[in-house]
Amino acid sequence: MNSNVIAVIAVIGLVIAVLVLAFKPFTGPSSVVPDERNTISATGNSETKVMPDESSVYLTVETLKDTADESKTENSIISDRVMSSLKIIGIRDSDIETINYNIYPDYDWSGGKQRLKGYKTTNTIKVKTDDFSLLGKIIDVGVESGVNRVDSIQFGLSNEREATAKKDALEKASKDAREKAEATASGLGVKLGKIVSVNAQDYYYQPYRFFEGGMAMEAKAEIAAAPQINPQELETRASVSVVFELK
Repeated sequence: MNSNVIAVIAVIGLVIAVLVLAFKPFTGPSSVVPDERNTISATGNSETKVMPDESSVYLTVETLKDTADESKTENSIISDRVMSSLKIIGIRDSDIETINYNIYPDYDWSGGKQRLKGYKTTNTIKVKTDDFSLLGKIIDVGVESGVNRVDSIQFGLSNEREATAKKDALEKASKDAREKAEATASGLGVKLGKIVSVNAQDYYYQPYRFFEGGMAMEAKAEIAAAPQINPQELETRASVSVVFELK
């Protein structure tokens, strides 16, 4: 067999191989394609009650002066006095935090005309405590030191208690998902197999607000009128979706 015939045969063989590969079905990176008809999914939900172990008081110092520098300086003096007073009643440095600070021109629009009243500086201080008996004192020393507003008093969860509450809520939601899937499978006359996927869709809780927005003296009067400040239980919610194989 001469070299030309051998070359022709080789070319024909190569063409055939290319055609076979071209018409071979593509199965993707894995040769195993899951059959979705053999799975069942369920979403579990949970609602749990947790007592708050932490409170936050949001105090705002406002100053209005002719110039921005004057407003800023006076606000700084009052804010320092507020923070010093808070430390005297036992609030730690780490539990006092400035969360909003702003300086802006303040205008009077009465009579349809714009008139510059001055420059307003606002400084909002967040005060945390796990001793609820201190809440009245926090408001008192804040007002006496120059706080203009109490934006809110909230009860919430510390990081440690929230982590525990989240774990409990997700465990209950997961059990609820399995129970729902087992009930559905039983109704269909089949049994659950291994877990295919899990998705923790949601975890949430809303802090309890004892007081929401108002002038400092109003907040002080409301606190004084309350025989004692008892926080309400907080509701935590979680949702988990699970997909099971069926046997």
